[in-house]
Amino acid sequence: MQGLSFEELLSNTRNLERILDNLKEGIIAHDFSRRIFFFNKEAENITGYRREDVLGRDCHEVFGERFCGEHCSFCGSDPLIGEYQEYTVTPPSKHGESRRVEISVIPIHIPPLREA
Repeated sequence: MQGLSFEELLSNTRNLERILDNLKEGIIAHDFSRRIFFFNKEAENITGYRREDVLGRDCHEVFGERFCGEHCSFCGSDPLIGEYQEYTVTPPSKHGESRRVEISVIPIHIPPLREA
């Protein structure tokens, strides 16, 4: 890895996943259809769900709508994507325990693919 720039290191998906997997914050990322595409180790610890059990699934099917409470921007037929949001919820884990969780919602805008 010597000689690689910071941008080159982060452009490697596996490197980026390893970095995010070792944070002390749970990270759950889903698309506009609420399909989970990233779930780090701390998210496993917080929710009690294993990554393998949630990837590719609708977050409402996995956690129920109670995970985000009334704050969910994806409950209607048209997602209400705004800017950065923060709120506190007390969702139940897989095993029924409640835990106070600070949630930060950060919309990620992906630029359109360039045609070759």
